[in-house]
Amino acid sequence: MNDNPLDPVTEVIQIECGWRAPVVLLAKYLKTCVTAYDIDVAVRQIIDFYCGINKCMIIFQNTHFIFINEKPLYLY
Repeated sequence: MNDNPLDPVTEVIQIECGWRAPVVLLAKYLKTCVTAYDIDVAVRQIIDFYCGINKCMIIFQNTHFIFINEKPLYLY
């Protein structure tokens, strides 16, 4: 990211969140707009926890990746 820094208005999407460290870093340090999709609604609590301690924001969408089509993706 030092060689190719992201513009602060960059929008990031993470599908099936898994371990959220990369998107938390993007949201916190680069102030990018991050949307995370995951099938497990419990992931929202984990994201909220990480965002709280890192003072950043990640938009969480509870859905399965097979339902993500060009409609929500055209924003990215």
